[in-house]
Amino acid sequence: MSERGQWMGNNTVAVRQSIWSLEPATAFSSSVMLNYAKAVAVMRGRKPDDPTSWSYQAAIHGTRAPVPPGADWNQCQHATWFFFPWHRMYLWFFEKIVREAIQEAGADPTGWAVPYWNYSDGPLNVVSTLPLAFRTPTLPDGSVNPLYLPYPNRNENTSSDKKQGVGLIGAGINDGGQIPPRYVSHAQAFTLGNFGYPPPPDPSFGGPQTGFQHEGSDFGQLELLPHNPVHVFTGGYNELADCTKGWMTDPDCAAADPVFWAHHSNIDRLWKRWLDTPGHLNPTDQSWLSRSFRFYDPDRKGFVTMTANDVLDTVAQLGYGYEDDPAPVSLALRPAVAAVPAPPAVTRTTLASAGPLHLSPTTVSITGTVTTPPPGAQALLAAGPGEPRHLSLNLKNVEREQDAPLVFDVYLNLPDDQPPHDKTIYYVGPMAFFGNGHHHGMDMGDTTEHHAGMSFSYGITNLVQEQRAQGAWSDTSFRVTLIVGGHREEGTPPPPAMVHIGSVTITAE
Repeated sequence: MSERGQWMGNNTVAVRQSIWSLEPATAFSSSVMLNYAKAVAVMRGRKPDDPTSWSYQAAIHGTRAPVPPGADWNQCQHATWFFFPWHRMYLWFFEKIVREAIQEAGADPTGWAVPYWNYSDGPLNVVSTLPLAFRTPTLPDGSVNPLYLPYPNRNENTSSDKKQGVGLIGAGINDGGQIPPRYVSHAQAFTLGNFGYPPPPDPSFGGPQTGFQHEGSDFGQLELLPHNPVHVFTGGYNELADCTKGWMTDPDCAAADPVFWAHHSNIDRLWKRWLDTPGHLNPTDQSWLSRSFRFYDPDRKGFVTMTANDVLDTVAQLGYGYEDDPAPVSLALRPAVAAVPAPPAVTRTTLASAGPLHLSPTTVSITGTVTTPPPGAQALLAAGPGEPRHLSLNLKNVEREQDAPLVFDVYLNLPDDQPPHDKTIYYVGPMAFFGNGHHHGMDMGDTTEHHAGMSFSYGITNLVQEQRAQGAWSDTSFRVTLIVGGHREEGTPPPPAMVHIGSVTITAE
């Protein structure tokens, strides 16, 4: 075993591998995926009140079932700087439960680790399709495959899926349909060096500073893309949000789909890869490091608590790594890591504003005015590439009605005669509704914040510079256009939008 990857009791660690590396052409050609399927079958056979059962583990993330007294359900952290550490803990304890279930199934669990679905790196017509083991109905022995989830629990790429903005390229997700490439990229998130500040609306990699937050309105950039779109493009149409369709589209149903864990293994990996970039550092605030969360530990046969400070180093603290982890560096040679400086006071200037807006089948754009700037503000818009100034486009209090699309593509100053395309200077990014209308009462001794709608913030500094260079930027007005997302064939009529946007602003800091 590599030293990069769960402590197995013999000074070795488990390595989480890419599913596409394990099985590039044939489902269940690796013991990792076959043993995962066996473990899922064992866990599904356990009683729902057993903390190691499949249904209990899924309910920790979210459920629509009544919560039994004392059960740690509906605990997932979203739109918060705890998004990354909470899901790392969740996945780590799940990994240990799966390993015990593999042994119960009569297989060897040594070294097993949750594989990851790397949908961003490699030929996208392959890697952004669902890995083969999740879309094969039977196991090699002809028995039912526990990793397979039939339609309509996944995206079938029907007309209903396409109307909701989650149309795939080709077939349904179980039949090799491809998530369009613009929804799987982590490039925008990796341009940000700040983990949890400045405060919203300006974007950060890891999410806004909050307390315990099961839901929220402002997402970190990696949660915004690719996390949220991969969820909804895998799940698809989710008409009633009642876990009868599109499981991955709804946080209350998502973890019941076995692919959820492979998706979050990749998100956890991307956190590590972000930290590989010089200057990208985790917070040192005690409010982040010391916040505790409770999970069932199968090794101790009881519930334990962990903090972010307990999960910063996956190898030294948790005993696992990823196959693409850099080679270990001797501690004697490793440069000292400077403490993350306290965030400076943020001076934010609103340069432009518009709204509110109700998107209908005939209204897809909103025009705003660039305000008369205070002294120096115009220079912010004209900042050169080397200037440490950040521009953000912010859509606030966005509410989606039940039958509205799940995904939109956002454009800035798209001309009327310009076909919408993500490879232009007008494309800002996706707006994906993962968990829209997702509300639960909290416990853990924290006060719950309920939000009127979601917020979407995008870094547009480079985009504005490119538009200015090509004469596509106006110093007096701007226009934001929303186009229903996904892959849609020529001639497909646009669906009703039914989305309300409270305000649109462009801010500078």
